[in-house]
Formats: sequence, structure tokens, C-alpha cells
Amino acid sequence: MLKSTNNLNILISCGSYSWGGLEMISLETARKLRESGLNVKIICSEFSQLETESLKNGFEVIPVFSKNKKTLGAITKLRKYLKANRTDIIHTNH
Repeated sequence: MLKSTNNLNILISCGSYSWGGLEMISLETARKLRESGLNVKIICSEFSQLETESLKNGFEVIPVFSKNKKTLGAITKLRKYLKANRTDIIHTNH
């Protein structure tokens, strides 16, 4: 059982390269959760607009997805990150 919701580590995941509603709501969700005092990081595609906007907004990003669709590489990066960092919730949009 978790001691406090303020200690929750949340990952918001969106692998899209577009910059529309899905990507914007991912960032907005991250902002609202951070405003609530939660620890939020964003999993995204490398060199995506979501990565750029997340960094502008002061989020730590984990760019695991790539345009060349190297799924195994993305899984390996994500697995390595999850093993090294406590994560309580993964919220996936795409």
C-alpha cells in the first residue's frame, strides 16, 4: 500500500509524432497531475513535438520510441528504465 499519493511516480506515455489533440491532452494531463503534487515523467518518441513541448514545460522525458519503428529497441529502453526507477502508474494514450 502506498503511503501518500504525493509520492506517486507516474509515467504518461504517448508515442505519436503528431501535434494534435492526443499529444496535447497527454501534456495537459501531465501538467494537471504535477500541479496536484505528483511526480510525472513523459515517455514519448524521440525528436517529437511532445518531447519538445514537455521539455519546455520542465518535464523529464524518456524518449523510447523512434520513427524507424524499432519496437524491440523501445521495449528494451523502457524495460531498463522501469527496472532502474520506481513507477507506480503508467498512463498510456497511444
